[in-house]
Amino acid sequence: MAFQFIRVFSDSFKAVWKNKRLWLLHFLGNATVAALVLVAAALWLHAGTLAFFLAIRGTGEGSLSAGFKTGRRHLFAFALWSAIFAVLICLVLQLAGKATDTDAFASWLRSIMPAFLRRSISLDTVDSVVNWAVNLVLYVLIPALLLPFAVQFAGHGLSAFGSSLKAWKQTVGKFSYWAWFCVLALLGIYLPNLIAHWAPELSSLILENLSMAVRFALAWAFAVTAWLMLTSVLGRLGSGATAGRGGESAGSDAPA
Repeated sequence: MAFQFIRVFSDSFKAVWKNKRLWLLHFLGNATVAALVLVAAALWLHAGTLAFFLAIRGTGEGSLSAGFKTGRRHLFAFALWSAIFAVLICLVLQLAGKATDTDAFASWLRSIMPAFLRRSISLDTVDSVVNWAVNLVLYVLIPALLLPFAVQFAGHGLSAFGSSLKAWKQTVGKFSYWAWFCVLALLGIYLPNLIAHWAPELSSLILENLSMAVRFALAWAFAVTAWLMLTSVLGRLGSGATAGRGGESAGSDAPA
């Protein structure tokens, strides 16, 4: 029986080995399908959340299930916005890499300053200011300018092209939006980063692992809470510009 078992195993392995292209197809295909499913699930999660808060903060009516149904119907529109957002972030990261990976940009920036400023401002200070400026663009300016469009695409789909500009002006034109965005960026990005990278000196490896798990869980909790609060703010500000439009809401199942 043992010999028969080994023979079956050997024949099966040989059959797989002879069809290397099929093995490669499964190796790459299953990984691709899994990645696409994860991306689609993430897009649906955030689109449904934005659609839910757009309805609940606008009319006070709606349900979580209706919000996710709306997000599912408008998944393509939200994916289109996400692609544009990702391209802009990648472009900024490339420019930021050229500006911050070397001291050339900071040296050039300091060289064009007046002499009295160069005497009081060091190269390290200029480099630090450049890094802060890049982070401000990456984590505040670009997201704050593009997220008002995201909530409209998630809530109204491609039909939001007509009203999204009005909603965008209404949102970004408010000082309270920028104040809340900066506060939530600190709570959702800067503070979790500090907590995750804080490394207390502990007496054993078990305590260090426990500390790391607690710190990462706490950082993740802060990030999720800040993001949900931001989506609520976006829903409240974005609902005013589209309150009178005849489109659907997350509280109804009307077709897009």
